[in-house]
Amino acid sequence: MSPNIILLTGEPGIGKSTAIKKIISLFDATYLTGFYTEEVREKDSRVGFIINTLDGKQGVLASIYSDSELRLGRYGVNKEIFEELCLPCIIGGMESGKTLIIDEIGLMQLYSEKYKELLLHLVDSNYPTIGTIFYHSYPWIDDFKVNKNIRLIELTPENRDNIPMDLYKIFNLGEDNDK
Repeated sequence: MSPNIILLTGEPGIGKSTAIKKIISLFDATYLTGFYTEEVREKDSRVGFIINTLDGKQGVLASIYSDSELRLGRYGVNKEIFEELCLPCIIGGMESGKTLIIDEIGLMQLYSEKYKELLLHLVDSNYPTIGTIFYHSYPWIDDFKVNKNIRLIELTPENRDNIPMDLYKIFNLGEDNDK
C-alpha cells in the first residue's frame, strides 16, 4: 500500500503554509477537513500565529504577548486553544472520509501529548492526509518522519509552485503517489 500521508517539509519561510492554502483553494471544501496556521505580523515583525480550521473557527496558537508558561523562543504557546480547535478536526476528519489537512506538525504543537497520540493513530491508519512538518532534526519528529505510511516532500524554490497542483491530482484523482 502506498502512503496516503504526504507531508511537506522545508526550511522555515520556504512556503509550506502557503502551499497548504493553495491546496485548500484547489479542492471543493466538502472534500477537506483540518486546519492551517498563519503568521500574525505587526509592521515588519512576526508577533504570533493563528490557527484557522476549515470549518471556520480561529484561535491564537502563540503570541509574543502571551503569558503562557509554555514557551518556544519568544512565543507563549496556547496548548488549550490548539487542542480545542485542532484535535476535533483530526478526529472528525478520520471519521468523515475527507482528506485531512494538518498545518503543522511542529515544535509548538508538540507541547500537546494528545496531539502526538492522535498523530500516531493517524499514521497507523494511513488516513488520507496532506500536511506540513518541521524541517530540522528533533527527536519525536525524526522518529515520526520515517514511518512507512508517510511520504515526505521537501519544498524548494524550484518545486514549491507546482506541488499544490501535483497533490491535488494525487488526492482528487486517486493517482498512485509512489511517483
